[in-house]
Amino acid sequence: MAGDCPPYNDFAGWVHDPHNQRVYMFGGLRPGDESETPASDFYCYNTTTMKWENLTNALTFREPYKSPYSKTELKREKRHLPALSHPGCTLWRYEGHSFIFLFGGYDAASDGASSKVVIINLKLREWWYEDRLGRTNPRIAPSIVAIGNKVYIFGGYKELEGDPQACYSYSIAEHRPEDPISPWAWEVRDTPYSGHLPSDFVVGQAVAVYGGKKILLAPGRLNHTDERRLHFSKKTLFYFRIDLKAFHEILDPAGDPLPQDIGWYSIFELKQLPLTASAISTQADITKKRGRPPKNPTPPSQVPSPQLRASVSSSSSDSVVICAWQPRPGTKSEDKLFEPEIYHFSLTPDDRLDCLKIIQKVCDLNHNFEGFMVVGERMHLLGSYSDENSSQTDSDSDSDDESDATWNIHLDIPFNCRRE
Repeated sequence: MAGDCPPYNDFAGWVHDPHNQRVYMFGGLRPGDESETPASDFYCYNTTTMKWENLTNALTFREPYKSPYSKTELKREKRHLPALSHPGCTLWRYEGHSFIFLFGGYDAASDGASSKVVIINLKLREWWYEDRLGRTNPRIAPSIVAIGNKVYIFGGYKELEGDPQACYSYSIAEHRPEDPISPWAWEVRDTPYSGHLPSDFVVGQAVAVYGGKKILLAPGRLNHTDERRLHFSKKTLFYFRIDLKAFHEILDPAGDPLPQDIGWYSIFELKQLPLTASAISTQADITKKRGRPPKNPTPPSQVPSPQLRASVSSSSSDSVVICAWQPRPGTKSEDKLFEPEIYHFSLTPDDRLDCLKIIQKVCDLNHNFEGFMVVGERMHLLGSYSDENSSQTDSDSDSDDESDATWNIHLDIPFNCRRE
């Protein structure tokens, strides 16, 4: 991967803009920072050129609701985004343009959970607080997804440690451009879960499916100190039907078993075939040394991007891909050594799950991959390469300086799709 590669941040926000072939990484905790202070890093990855760009110092702050003749608007200044970890973020489209909608997270300035909304205009590289939306409960690590003119927010929690004060509720923000006073309003604010969704269900990720008619909700953890493994099943996967604002269970899929014993995962919708990504998210392993990649004796510049070929047969455009980090083959869950496995979940006409069985092949490469994204018809695992002494053991490397670790390698996985 070329360009100015971003630091290997944990608990950052990731957003994929397939309309402009870009991926954005925001905030998080920098590797090697023992104070665990959130950063305001903002990086852009061009999925066509495979090049990173540092936009941290490139954004202009504005106050869109003030007079255009105000001091702030007449003399706009470059300003960093707020320093956040565990933010909720999603791509929002308006009149053919791409924006990032940020909500919540752990705010370094207030040393607590945030309830603020930040919007980033990606074309103009401007950002602002959406103050006139009004406040709702602050949430660290909420799961959010934009569909049309609405943004759906699920779950999250209020405390990083101790009692998480989990939010077992959801909110819906609606964009109303015809309203000159308040173009954003809460259609639903902090409404408790109901129906088939357990009142204490912890949402980990949310993704739009069925053309935006439903949202698939996957399980999560109470907070970043919760070390339990995650398990997918009928009792931990749910749909939210947006027209009825109702929750219901998924059907038991045919095919391979749902992933179990998960350290962390990424999930996103496949809108059509050939495959086109609609979102990206990555979550760091809460049980590992933060940001510490394993040592690899071969620098990425000397290794052509390794390829794994995965074949998916599907007659439906309604499907999702799950990349789940599960115990490395030959190890136990308590060893806390994870490798990625990929699952294709077809939703129509019949629910079916197919495991692509790449985990051993990835393990054999002896690289550290902790992120996942899709570019056109190819999947990419993202990771970090360290050129330090590769002969050190894991215990030796615990004391290594991690501060220079970056997201700088990828594994290319072509996704052969064919219609039945």
